[in-house]
Amino acid sequence: MDKPLTDADLVLSILQAWKGDWCPHLYKTAGVMVHSRVADLRKRGHQIECRRFGLGDYRYRLLDGAAQKEER
Repeated sequence: MDKPLTDADLVLSILQAWKGDWCPHLYKTAGVMVHSRVADLRKRGHQIECRRFGLGDYRYRLLDGAAQKEER
């Protein structure tokens, strides 16, 4: 039986879909506390960059494994 998708897995799958590009509107798309899930993913060894593009416009991008799915 497959494990249920965690919030961190959801954020990872969205970042992977952007294939290393800056992902806009991640907070609206994921519907979770993105900064906390990004911290969880960093603890799991993923390299994720954050940049501010304007007032309240924080974007993230996956620097590693954008084309590979992490094994759980």
